[in-house]
Amino acid sequence: MRLYNRFSAFFQSHPQFVFIQQLLLFIIYVLIRVFSSLPALRSPRELADTDIYMRISTQPIIGPDFLAVNRPFVFPLLLQIVSRNFEVAAVIQLIITIIVWGLLAYFVSTSFHAAWLRLLSFVVILALSLVRHLAGWDFVMMTESLSLSSFALLIACAIWLLRGWQIGRVIILCVVAFLFAFTRDTNAYLLVMFAGMLLLAAILHWVQPRVLVVAGAFGLIFFISNLNADVSQRWVFPLVNVVGKRILPYSHSVQKFEACGMPVTPQLLRLADTFANGQDRAFFNDPALEGFRIWVREDGKFCYMRWLAGEPIQSVGQVFAEFNDLIYFENTGSYFSRRYQDVLPSRLERLL
Repeated sequence: MRLYNRFSAFFQSHPQFVFIQQLLLFIIYVLIRVFSSLPALRSPRELADTDIYMRISTQPIIGPDFLAVNRPFVFPLLLQIVSRNFEVAAVIQLIITIIVWGLLAYFVSTSFHAAWLRLLSFVVILALSLVRHLAGWDFVMMTESLSLSSFALLIACAIWLLRGWQIGRVIILCVVAFLFAFTRDTNAYLLVMFAGMLLLAAILHWVQPRVLVVAGAFGLIFFISNLNADVSQRWVFPLVNVVGKRILPYSHSVQKFEACGMPVTPQLLRLADTFANGQDRAFFNDPALEGFRIWVREDGKFCYMRWLAGEPIQSVGQVFAEFNDLIYFENTGSYFSRRYQDVLPSRLERLL
């Protein structure tokens, strides 16, 4: 016990030694990431939506027509910067991932006073980034890698802001939040949820009123993202997915939507349990479904939100019923580069 106290006192009075150990651990982490990634970096994976991002990257992205871009702009902008070179894009995604997770590990570790806890938390966060469900996306030409990295960076910036409120840190946090929201549309909804939580915390006097600045910024970012989705109408495809897979197979849900104006026809009901692009994109191409398409554009989003709000228990219950499938995808490997190699043993991944 005395020996432990001596070591603890030494590290408390010489914090630079803990930092040096963290730096050495980070170097080892970088070497593991780089050398284990070399095969996958030479063979990035393309998926069905990659062509869409490629097409967008050939058009002006940052400019007057920013709101008309029919996908969140961050990943197409990366493809545009690297001249649509997938190998270079994968390298950049990997570099961003390494830097961001290193920052997150460092900021999390600074939350602890004991030297061994700082080192342990540093290692755990770095190990978490090696889980295949996170690391495997770095070599896929989709938005997942940048989305995960920007979320990790958002958490790191939030911890940094908690260390001391400074306007510069607030600005950096908001910039990261903006990039996070425009990596994937669903990320913007996460931001508005955070904004609501901050607002509630301020009302209950759990935090200082100045956090309303961050809440307001998150709300504004959500508004811009939602406006972008409305102008480009990119929300239509996922909503039709929901109608086909979540609404049409269930008669009670169909009745709710019919009461909201959805034209229910035999042609539409035949598409129950069908994805939006199924049966030769019948949802979008079948002349008999023109009335349905008009309803989707004019009232579909409102009716869907009203349905969710009207059946909150069922909506939340469905999430919990499918929680394991939503969190852990057994067949995720089919999306990854065929040369991707797992770094951690599967049992350790389950533990993390």
